[in-house]
Amino acid sequence: GRMYGNNQLPQAWQLLDLCPENLRNWEWHYLDQLRQGENQPLGKHSEWVTSVEFLPNQRLATADISGEIRIWNLEGRNQERAWRCPRGVMNLAAHPERDLLAVADSQSVTIWESESGAVIYQVPGAALFAEFSNDGSLLAVAIGSFIQVLDTRTWEPVCELTGHESRILHGTFDPSGN
Repeated sequence: GRMYGNNQLPQAWQLLDLCPENLRNWEWHYLDQLRQGENQPLGKHSEWVTSVEFLPNQRLATADISGEIRIWNLEGRNQERAWRCPRGVMNLAAHPERDLLAVADSQSVTIWESESGAVIYQVPGAALFAEFSNDGSLLAVAIGSFIQVLDTRTWEPVCELTGHESRILHGTFDPSGN
């Protein structure tokens, strides 16, 4: 019970299996039911996962520190595709309606089509995060100590937000889209 409570699941299940059958009372059966109902992971990355984003149509994008991006089908619980970026991924941002994924790494933000893995656009600069507006019409990209806001129809800059003295690690649009 304590190992389960401390999220040491592999050790808890191993100890549960070692329990002799004649000592398996209600407590054992309770823990075994927890094990049977345990959510199974979608799959694994070989490195630390740095970002996770929900995509339209029941899919999930994950990225790791080595630059591997994977697209998962949540209904079928399987991996649809994977590709590798040249550098480790710091942040993912999914377009709310279109099949686009913004990938921030230490040198740029690349906009990928998540269905095919094709590059759509690239914003140069040491980027740590990107974020689409709620309606998907804008993309905010943190490049060092300023934020560049792009129109997602043309990929042209709309404005730059300045005033921070150090690198910007994260940001978001408010619910109204500002």
